Amino acid sequence: MVDDVSVTVVIPTRNRADDLAACVDTLLESSYPLETVEVVVVDDGDDGTDDVVATRCDQTAASFVYKSRPPGKADDKEGSVSLRNPASARNVGADLGNGEFLLFCDSDVLVDSVWIQKHVEALQNTDATVGDYTAAANDELTACVRSQVRNERNRRERYMDVEGGPLTIDARNFGVRKDVFETLGGFDESLSSNEDVDLGLRLAESHSMQYLPEATVSHRYPDTLRALCRRAHWHGIGAGQLLAKYDGSGAFDFGSDRRLFETAQTPLWKTLWDVSRSPPADGWLVASSSLVAYKTGIWRGNRWMNRGRARFGNP
Repeated sequence: MVDDVSVTVVIPTRNRADDLAACVDTLLESSYPLETVEVVVVDDGDDGTDDVVATRCDQTAASFVYKSRPPGKADDKEGSVSLRNPASARNVGADLGNGEFLLFCDSDVLVDSVWIQKHVEALQNTDATVGDYTAAANDELTACVRSQVRNERNRRERYMDVEGGPLTIDARNFGVRKDVFETLGGFDESLSSNEDVDLGLRLAESHSMQYLPEATVSHRYPDTLRALCRRAHWHGIGAGQLLAKYDGSGAFDFGSDRRLFETAQTPLWKTLWDVSRSPPADGWLVASSSLVAYKTGIWRGNRWMNRGRARFGNP
């Protein structure tokens, strides 16, 4: 029976105790039997996240695993783990989990009550699942939030909800059979971000994936221009690293999936020109600022990865 399948939910977090509390509380309202659910929280911060987990352990049938590394300190604390980035945190969580299926979400999302159920049902017949995402209901729809919602909609239409299945995954809302995850070696820890895109590309080569619009999470987007640009720059660094890892290396032929990197490979001047000719509803300033932040991140990430190929053992 579907309800008998053991599930591990992996949540990486860093200094988001309040967000994590809200995320876990929505998980505990799941329609799926919680006695078969294991929640693994991997913490790279120091803001009392352990208290969030501790106060919920005795209030639910779900089991909890908590692992942390005190920032700036050696990994000598009992129960601590070595974390480099979100990829390593997710791999640690997956390794600690005992579930047949692994579900991944971020600590700043709220999950729907049927989220676990929908992923588990689909994973009976496919290797990996990708859910949908919306803006959190209490988010003020600032220009920055509208910009990200627009980008998410475009991303969904071009990469996720497409004929033949998703082109890649999104780690904010992702499910996979644990044996498949282990076969692929998990997330690439040499990537600062976009580790989910990388894993999705490897999944698409030899495994089946399914898009689940009914498995929804609400994401709390950055609502200021500064926060938006920081996020865009961070994603740009990962995109630059990913391009350096694959493009021209012979390790992977993007083929039709080059559309995943269309924005990353389009010259900045052309992208800004296109925006200026048809400015989005959220405004030219927001769109152009985030694009510049993203593009400079790509340049940095590409240089870092090229310099570190020998050290990281990449192709």
